[in-house]
Amino acid sequence: MGRPKRLDLLFALLGSSADEPVNGRMLTRRLADAGLEASPGTLLTALLRLERSGHVVVRRAPSHAFSLTPLGEAAARDLGPGKPVDVVVLMVDLVGFVAFTEAHGDDAARHAATVLHDAAAVVLRDRSGRFVKSLGDGVLGTLPPGADAGEAVAAIARRCERPDGSRWSVRAAARDGRPIAHRGDLYGADVNLVARLCDAAGPNELVLAVGPGAARELVDVRGLADAVPVVRVPVP
Repeated sequence: MGRPKRLDLLFALLGSSADEPVNGRMLTRRLADAGLEASPGTLLTALLRLERSGHVVVRRAPSHAFSLTPLGEAAARDLGPGKPVDVVVLMVDLVGFVAFTEAHGDDAARHAATVLHDAAAVVLRDRSGRFVKSLGDGVLGTLPPGADAGEAVAAIARRCERPDGSRWSVRAAARDGRPIAHRGDLYGADVNLVARLCDAAGPNELVLAVGPGAARELVDVRGLADAVPVVRVPVP
């Protein structure tokens, strides 16, 4: 990236807040995923300039971490090349992946992650959705607004076999949202919320964010003042 572009940095920080700052390693990874690179010194210089302009908050202790101010978030949304998209944001993880890696080794773990990646890519494409990216033992993707996320997760799970032929347990989360699409990736509060809800899902369970009237449960999410209404859907 040579010299970091202001809007590229703002987009990479979308969804961050004072309660959920992004450290330098995470920010560098987000930029690399978007095909952008910068040395740590160049990156820090650009972030300090954004701090002076009121777009970024820099936390200096116990280590450097960065988050957007309301001004920075507005700039990223209003001025950047990214745009809001109406989609169902979907995240699916393999349950027990760390234990599997320890027991079977890195090559087996890479194969398992590839199986999930390929399964999600096929299932989402067949439903007019999009595979966004691999998250190691998980995937991020989208479906058209109003699509049946539970059916899609079940279809992905059916394609995820362990080496012994048994099926992987998965956990998943989804919500109808309006994230920011930028350079093939998705950013924003909807993506962050789905990630938190995926962590809250049990084995073979989809946690679906819904309107208050349809909720069966309220889930406390770190960084949010109000609990999130959800429905838990079994994944057959």
